[in-house]
Amino acid sequence: MSTARVSAPTQPAHITVVVVAWNNWDLTRQCLTSVQDAAYSSRDVILVDNGSSDATPQKAANEFPNVKVERLTANAGFAGGANRGLRRAMASQRTQYILLLNNDTRVPADLLQALVAEAERDARIGVVTCRVDLADPHGRIWSIGSRKNRWLAPIDFAPWPIDSRLAATAHDVDYVLGAVMLVRVAALRAVGLFDERYFFYYEDLDLSLRLASAGYRLRYVPLPVVLHAGAATSGRETALSEYHQGRSSVVFYATHGRGARLAFGIYRVGSAVGRVARLCARGHWRETGAYLRGTRDGLRTLREHPRPVIA
Repeated sequence: MSTARVSAPTQPAHITVVVVAWNNWDLTRQCLTSVQDAAYSSRDVILVDNGSSDATPQKAANEFPNVKVERLTANAGFAGGANRGLRRAMASQRTQYILLLNNDTRVPADLLQALVAEAERDARIGVVTCRVDLADPHGRIWSIGSRKNRWLAPIDFAPWPIDSRLAATAHDVDYVLGAVMLVRVAALRAVGLFDERYFFYYEDLDLSLRLASAGYRLRYVPLPVVLHAGAATSGRETALSEYHQGRSSVVFYATHGRGARLAFGIYRVGSAVGRVARLCARGHWRETGAYLRGTRDGLRTLREHPRPVIA
């Protein structure tokens, strides 16, 4: 891979924006409107509908005729839905970058220009993200990408406090979250798409590690700022979210903790026990059961699919 600085293009790099949605049409409309209003002359927009039951595809076609709609008959999870959009975007030889967005985000007018400008600085930059704030309460930082600790856990991530000085500085990160992720198409072709063993959660961390292993830089810029509704699709600490936290975490740590399996195993057991204890202390019995079932099913997934699934 070239380490040379990217020369200034004679015309803007072509972007395809991929928005993955599952219900919540009002939020999807706000997202698509903000993308439509963003200042950028060379872009396409793809909406991947993940089997919504609220007529999202029909509404999108009626209100946003320039948006290409990919309709899945059933929910394929974030990884599966995103891959559907990524493949369609990559089928066009014009597309140099893909901006992946959650449908509960609202982007500022200068987002596309700013992210592409950062990516064009260096061919080694595989992914760029920016500061993401919660829409409510307004101004609370939700994500600046993240560093990882020795156990591969992200350490700059809400609901834990995020260092405001770090958030104000452009820097390389270990993880970029799928909520706002500008990816270089050449990098995706080199490492592959999302691993569909993850229904949702951890698929973006997995892709981040694979990109870094291939020599790509993951970059955070403090401006502009994207607004994010925050867990609008999956909810917070619901049985659904806890199930997938348990399931995906097993797959992730078993896949990437190969260097010291015993140590990672002890860490994961301790982490799981701590999470179960917190849920029980709050009286969240249904969520506790869901997390334990997810952990069990994560182990089953590893037995059935010991290697990444990129269908």
